[in-house]
Amino acid sequence: MRFLIILLFPFVLSAQVEAIKATAPKTASSVIHASLIELKNLKAEDFDKKIDDYRNGIEKYIEKKKRVCNGEFTTIILSDSLAKPDQEAKKLTKEEKQLCFNELKAIYKTYINHLFLVRTRFVEYLNEKRIKELALIRDATLKSIDSTFNRKR
Repeated sequence: MRFLIILLFPFVLSAQVEAIKATAPKTASSVIHASLIELKNLKAEDFDKKIDDYRNGIEKYIEKKKRVCNGEFTTIILSDSLAKPDQEAKKLTKEEKQLCFNELKAIYKTYINHLFLVRTRFVEYLNEKRIKELALIRDATLKSIDSTFNRKR
């Protein structure tokens, strides 16, 4: 019986962790990281349809994050009693600003690199498509030439 419990424990634990992850509220940061991964894996065929949505969402987040890092927003800390908040506004310290800008820089660099990869795949996709079209045109032209000269013999 103990052996069975020991075997089942990791599965139960992983199921509980997954349930907690599923019910946990998603932060803007986690949504952006998920969007960056989706952007990186975007298929070349879907580039035209989806790129503007990704670009708008990520760029809005970057602008908002930049304002947060610059200290345009303050944090109000709530006291133990939810009825009366502590009206002390907390600004970011120098170290917190530095961390904030480092995170912003990392997100921005990741965004630019993933955008480059997707655009490269899209250009390669278009190039392959056009080469196939050129090959079809060449084949049709060669058949036309052959049929024209075969009739004249």
